[in-house]
Amino acid sequence: MRKHIAIIGGGISGLAVLHYLKQKYPAASDVQINLFEKEGRSGGVIQSSNHSGCLFESGPNGILDSKEQAMALIRELGLEGEILRAAPAAKLRFIAWRGRLHALPANPAGLLTFSPLSLFDKLRLFWEPCVPGRPSPEESVYDFGRRRFGKGVAEILLDCLAKGIYGADIRRMSLKAAFPLLYDLESKHGSVLKGLMALMKQRKQALPPGKPRSSPFGQLCSFRRGMQQLPQEIYSRYQHHIHLGEDVMGMKKEGGGYVIETPKVKYFADQVFICTPAYTAARLIADANAEVCGLLKKIEYVPILVAGLVYHTKDLKKIPEGFGYLVPTEGNSEILGVLFSGNIFPGHTEPEKFLFRVLIRPGRPDIDPRTFLPTAIEEVRSRFSITADPVERCYSYLAHAIPLYGLEHPRITEQLAAGMRDLPNCHLAGNYLGGISVADCIQNTKGLVEESDG
Repeated sequence: MRKHIAIIGGGISGLAVLHYLKQKYPAASDVQINLFEKEGRSGGVIQSSNHSGCLFESGPNGILDSKEQAMALIRELGLEGEILRAAPAAKLRFIAWRGRLHALPANPAGLLTFSPLSLFDKLRLFWEPCVPGRPSPEESVYDFGRRRFGKGVAEILLDCLAKGIYGADIRRMSLKAAFPLLYDLESKHGSVLKGLMALMKQRKQALPPGKPRSSPFGQLCSFRRGMQQLPQEIYSRYQHHIHLGEDVMGMKKEGGGYVIETPKVKYFADQVFICTPAYTAARLIADANAEVCGLLKKIEYVPILVAGLVYHTKDLKKIPEGFGYLVPTEGNSEILGVLFSGNIFPGHTEPEKFLFRVLIRPGRPDIDPRTFLPTAIEEVRSRFSITADPVERCYSYLAHAIPLYGLEHPRITEQLAAGMRDLPNCHLAGNYLGGISVADCIQNTKGLVEESDG
């Protein structure tokens, strides 16, 4: 008897599941694996394109090398020689505060001269190791930050951190779900600063002899042809298992397995991996389990527009330094931040060109994204006194870009895990579970495949 496995969704989670299944069943002629992707391309939100000699990332900008499972996948695919590491100058990052760009401190001592924080904010920050208490599973990122570090640090530093990663309001975000490291550090050490120092010491001791010390959070990496090179390599390796342009319309439990229906075929699967956004997973699973469907529908998404603006370097009075800047919520701007993509990865931008990548969070998802291009241009023009028009402008808009790890997210994921027990050999994967980064998705799918019935 043959074992039939179906994967629904061809983003990085679905592609990683396919890779790990092929590792699990390397030469099994009795195991048939099929991946169904509704779009005409694989990779999901990961998409790299060239505009006037500049590489524009529509989705994730890179991957951190501190995530060992992601780096292992890259090695397994033979892409290690294609890795590009962010330039050292890109370590410099800024916050836009009251009309000026302020460099983020490289270490805790630098916070003493960080002018967006008041004297009280700085004194309150260094009192953090003495603050009693432990985090609550229901606590928001904002409440955690204000409790441990004070209002200023929460509304400036933590706000920008959350916006840079999730594009979301820290008052609506669950600390435990969105920043599990901070939750664990306080839980285990009673202090975030004490916990960070212990973590840095631990990772320093774990470094092989002669390896340079780096940030405990890792270094940002991409590939010579952009982030899309990663899903493209998986696709080219396993394309005979992948059905592009084939949307799964429904899924029903039947005969100890599941019947998956597309416009072209009805496919029986003994095992199913649903690697789509939560709202699509809800539609697919509606007939099989109404409770799980309802839970998936509760997961919200944040709309994000990414605008790419290419300029001739001769039209810039000065090339901006560093990685880019984030904009705190205080100003009520729709601009989340601006990346200086021309500085980040060597070779992604022609020498005589410079690419700004402007991140915008519209107030609602149902908008015409083109109407925000003037907003992006004005942000860059006013910030850097640019009088020339961009050589080229491009954009990517996702109405459901990033899952919101809201205050109910820990409870929802726990209930999802319980509800999925009623759907044997059916598994959920995606960036709404266990982390939104490319590396998180890879790590989570590796564990999912290993733990699934074989």
